[in-house]
Amino acid sequence: METCFQQNIAFSVVDGFDIPMEKVKVVKVPTGHEVVMATDGYPFLLPTLAESENALTRLLATDPLCISEYLATKGVMEGNVSFDDRAYIRLKLV
Repeated sequence: METCFQQNIAFSVVDGFDIPMEKVKVVKVPTGHEVVMATDGYPFLLPTLAESENALTRLLATDPLCISEYLATKGVMEGNVSFDDRAYIRLKLV
């Protein structure tokens, strides 16, 4: 978990704190290609929301505490359906 100490120092993340713009990577995406982005509530980022949700469902069934298959800072708390909130976006460049 050492990488979290490097957030917005060695690399940029959107986490509510100042973002060091010199660490932001700009990637040119050719027309017709897709870009998929998600929050860390999706441990497996796949080409579609359905595929990402299915992978998350499988993980939560096999490792709900996130201590073996997917090491994370927290597991599923009582009353929750997942270990973290999540957002997913897929864009197609036209």
